[in-house]
Amino acid sequence: MPHGQPRHPQIQLEAHPPQHGLTGSHPVTNPDPDFTHLGNSVHLSSGDLLLAVATLPLPSWRLTVSDLVTRIPVYSSASDVTGDGLSMMFRRWATKKTAGSTKNGRDSKPKNLGVKKFGGERVIPGNIIVRQRGTRFHPGDYVGMGKDHTLYALKEGCVKFERHKLSGRKWVHVEPKEGHVLHPLYVKAAAVAPETKTTT
Repeated sequence: MPHGQPRHPQIQLEAHPPQHGLTGSHPVTNPDPDFTHLGNSVHLSSGDLLLAVATLPLPSWRLTVSDLVTRIPVYSSASDVTGDGLSMMFRRWATKKTAGSTKNGRDSKPKNLGVKKFGGERVIPGNIIVRQRGTRFHPGDYVGMGKDHTLYALKEGCVKFERHKLSGRKWVHVEPKEGHVLHPLYVKAAAVAPETKTTT
């Protein structure tokens, strides 16, 4: 290769008006209407250029991919470049960003836990004394417990809190207004007990 000659020679196509052929290639019977004649030079579109390169016999020099890429225009939008048996399609697929869901307005209903009636307060049957989860406070005298561990009064009276000295458990009692009333089963036993003490 002589000094000064480019490493990859440019493709130069010449057209002769009578034959309408390409130098160094097979004659073109149907010239493309996209040709632009400037003197004896022929300027081809991208599809015709690729077709012409494909029909040329292998030259003595090697045609690299970079030479072809630099001569092909880049299509940013969807386009169709067609030739005789050659088709290139460049497409950009449509994308859509989905909106994120909001997290507002999802607060749960408050449970309102805690002590509702403190020591010394008056209660009537059915009043809630302690609303809790688990047995932090245990039911004592005249105090009932619901399935959700809620403590409520069974008799009218005053609330009394007590803590066991050994176990540390907290108990809730209700001291009845009319005093402690024994269950009917134990009334007879309570009346017999003083008589036995006096006879002895």
